[in-house]
Amino acid sequence: IVVTPAEAEVKYRSRSGHGRVRDAKKLGKVTVPCKVRHYHDRVEELRALMGTNLHRRNVSPCDMARQLETLREVLREEDRLPENVKEQAEMMASQTELSRATVERYLDLLHLDDTLTGWAEGGKMTMTDAYELARRSNAHLYPIVADLVDTAGDQREFPALAAPALAP
Repeated sequence: IVVTPAEAEVKYRSRSGHGRVRDAKKLGKVTVPCKVRHYHDRVEELRALMGTNLHRRNVSPCDMARQLETLREVLREEDRLPENVKEQAEMMASQTELSRATVERYLDLLHLDDTLTGWAEGGKMTMTDAYELARRSNAHLYPIVADLVDTAGDQREFPALAAPALAP
């Protein structure tokens, strides 16, 4: 796993390998091999974490959106974040291995409410539909979706909005 020194010099924070630590604990292990990484600042640390996660198959788009939001907050705290939203996405793209359009698409997912996010992450809604609902240009769908969420709650799946590709 990868760790970095915490504020207290004798402690470390896990940056990568949380699943391996959990599995080791299940097996009764008390220690695991670690690589200690020192980062210049929080942005560099987040970049390393996001770079690792981009190559994992089980990181959901919503998780990537949350990580990008954390990056945006850190850049804002360090007074390095431009005012313009497109410039913000461009800057975050330069800090990751993502394109500006992909960054914008992930960040759009943060507009979903908790129920829709849960449906998307739980497979009750396709990610294509989640992306479409999250886009501000589709705000006209929000009242319809809100009504569906109010009546259905977590009890059913979201009806597909995007037409599935027809098999030949």
